[in-house]
Amino acid sequence: ARMGQPEIRLGVFAPAASCLLPPRVGQSCAEELLYSGRSIDGVEAHRIGLIDVLADDPEAAALKWYDEHLAALSASSLRFAVRA
Repeated sequence: ARMGQPEIRLGVFAPAASCLLPPRVGQSCAEELLYSGRSIDGVEAHRIGLIDVLADDPEAAALKWYDEHLAALSASSLRFAVRA
């Protein structure tokens, strides 16, 4: 997978990412990604804290996480948590 904020290459800035990236990856990493429009791979995204887990089979990892952490919880409460 590759991730990035290419908006700057289109002549605009990424308003949501400008607010959400710095607390997640730090100010300097966020600025570098936002100002350059550069894309990064999963290994670098993991290194800077943008993603929490690397998996060879992302679908299997997501389903396992769901089974371990969400399956037994109230669907109604989860729906409100997502909205909040």
